[in-house]
Amino acid sequence: MSSVLLIHHISCGFFRTPFAALSYGQGGILARGPYVIHCLLIELDAEAGGGLALVDTGLSERDIENPLLRLGIGMTLGGGATRGMSALRHVQRLGFQAGDVKHILMTHLDKDHAGGLEDFPGAQVHVHPAELRAAMQRRRLIDRQRYSGLHFSHKPNWQVLDTQSARKWQEEFRAFTVPGLSEKILMVDLPGHSAGHCGVAIETIRGWLLHCGDAVYHGSWLQSAKRRPPLLIQGVEMLLQSDARARALTRAKLQRLTARGGAKVFASHDPVAFKELGGMV
Repeated sequence: MSSVLLIHHISCGFFRTPFAALSYGQGGILARGPYVIHCLLIELDAEAGGGLALVDTGLSERDIENPLLRLGIGMTLGGGATRGMSALRHVQRLGFQAGDVKHILMTHLDKDHAGGLEDFPGAQVHVHPAELRAAMQRRRLIDRQRYSGLHFSHKPNWQVLDTQSARKWQEEFRAFTVPGLSEKILMVDLPGHSAGHCGVAIETIRGWLLHCGDAVYHGSWLQSAKRRPPLLIQGVEMLLQSDARARALTRAKLQRLTARGGAKVFASHDPVAFKELGGMV
């Protein structure tokens, strides 16, 4: 079983939301909010076979080259990436190759999280069964907006989580082990944003890290149950949620986890946490 050797915090794209004062909480009304797409590149213990694991993949090289076709007009106008920001380029800059990525752990399969899957066709892609089902079927209007069939056309090596073998993690969360990885890396059930949304928990020498995906969009949610992010971001969170009640319950659990210091929790798009954790653009 592979163990964690080193974690790299990488941003594989960005969102530049308009009206920063309303969408980010800082800056002028005409400025843009500096949201990131926070992915993790994990170096695994060589004694256990080595290799790399990714948590989400952000945008691919092809997404960057042709955003309108592959991401849609909304993300093209409000987000994107500069050349060299893809997970593939981060991997290569660190001296590795695409084939060194053995595992990809998906918080969910939205366009801005799953675009880079095609850059790592040999990796095992671990995903919640409900998330994979929603992304493949795309029955609802919101699903046709959030998932792109182009990102799955290379037929990823899907590894569906065994949700029947969930274990308790940090008192009130359901967690799943990942085949081929040690229990120092777990996928955590965080429903509400999408059909099978998960977080990824990693045990380090300093304690647990929890990448909570899009369970929240803004770090203020995690600071206090009484804090609220800017109104525009709250609206986006509501627009993209799959289950309002489940999302609220997940958020409350994350607030309690943060308050008791059970883990360092951070979200996919929070630039403050990304910087604090030593993020690399």
